[in-house]
Amino acid sequence: MGKHETGYARVERDFYPTPAWVTATLIDVIDVKAKHIWEPACGDGRISEPLKAAGARVFSPTSRTVVMRHSTGCSISCHSGNRDCASTA
Repeated sequence: MGKHETGYARVERDFYPTPAWVTATLIDVIDVKAKHIWEPACGDGRISEPLKAAGARVFSPTSRTVVMRHSTGCSISCHSGNRDCASTA
């Protein structure tokens, strides 16, 4: 563990999934339809998959993702070995 002990056991690979009720509440409170959402710590998709089902356009990077940012503020993200890219303006 780190230098600040919490008393909780550390989970293997630091995988702490978000409970389903959190994402459901988010979708109830915020209209995510057609929104572009970056989910940088997507794990097994417990947040990104429900957001996609609610109509959001979700980008969930992996360790093989390359992100290039232009000075105008837009970004282009590509998965290595894959021609599909997502861009945001």
